[in-house]
Amino acid sequence: MLIVGCGSILCHDDDYNAFQYPPEDADAISVCVDAVARERRYLGNTTGFSAEQTRAFIASLSDSGGIQIVMVVDAKIAGWCDVISVPFEGMRHVGRLGMGLLPVFSWPGSRTPTCS
Repeated sequence: MLIVGCGSILCHDDDYNAFQYPPEDADAISVCVDAVARERRYLGNTTGFSAEQTRAFIASLSDSGGIQIVMVVDAKIAGWCDVISVPFEGMRHVGRLGMGLLPVFSWPGSRTPTCS
């Protein structure tokens, strides 16, 4: 697996890596978000967003100081975590967390893998 951030690897083990994806890779991220949304368990939406909406969201994260990290397994997006900065003065140390993981990567009692 591969987890990446800002084009550089943030976390790596033999199974996955984590990194921040650029807006150009929005197609793959939107497919992953849609799959998790259709589970109707973990997200407020019941369907994902279009690639164009996802591309705009990723670009806005960069512009506002937010970040999105994705987990890649076998060259496919398997999950994500994003933090959106709160724009109000006095709250700039706060962010809204969003994350998801494809069901195939779930473990009993847990939906989040950790780096060893």
